[in-house]
Amino acid sequence: MNKTIFAILIMVFVSMNLAAQDDGYYEGSYNEDNNVEATNYTTSVGAQLIWGGGFSWSKAFPGYNSTVSLNNLPDITAVGYLPISSQIKFGILGEVGIMSTSYGSAPEYNTKNVTTTQVKYIGFGASAYYSGIYAGMNYGFPLSGSRSDGNGSTSIATEAFVKLIEFKLGYDYPIWEDPAKGRLNFVAQINFTMAGLLLNDLTLSVPKPGDEFNVQRFNFQPLQFKVGLNYFFNMAGFSSY
Repeated sequence: MNKTIFAILIMVFVSMNLAAQDDGYYEGSYNEDNNVEATNYTTSVGAQLIWGGGFSWSKAFPGYNSTVSLNNLPDITAVGYLPISSQIKFGILGEVGIMSTSYGSAPEYNTKNVTTTQVKYIGFGASAYYSGIYAGMNYGFPLSGSRSDGNGSTSIATEAFVKLIEFKLGYDYPIWEDPAKGRLNFVAQINFTMAGLLLNDLTLSVPKPGDEFNVQRFNFQPLQFKVGLNYFFNMAGFSSY
């Protein structure tokens, strides 16, 4: 049921992207030099805050089910935009900062006994951007980890986790923009982890000491949906075209 609800959210997200492309929101400005509309944003930098959660899409450990989890902290990153063309909104998005992911699991015999693992990374990412839609990759180094259940929370050594490699697909919907000052966007993003988060080291990685799980075959790969805001400050006089 949790995965069904999450799948519906993803379909709504995709539908929103498609609808936004047809709303005619963006307006271009006349460029006297080449008699065409210059519609792209200028080079800009800013900050982004997004938060969300999801579930592990990969096959669960034997005897366990994946559960939906929410990240305990948002992603807080510095962002930048480098335009490629002056006629269309096409460019490169970059970000660097603190990134979060999480996953949950519960025994098949007691689905209410949920264990949630939270992982924080210092990471960076790059995406190709076109008219609001962007797609790219994140790469991160583990900063901290914790595991919590009904009995409390315990820390996990960062050595238990591999480096984060994830694909991301998102949409920036403009809430407010000023050509001289910048723009404020609502952000909706899907993050898809490309590889399992745990090392193949049973002394570090299993949910409970003594469990003989095959970490290489059964690993956690979060699929997450995140929403939030970003703001870009326009940098007048800086352009890549």
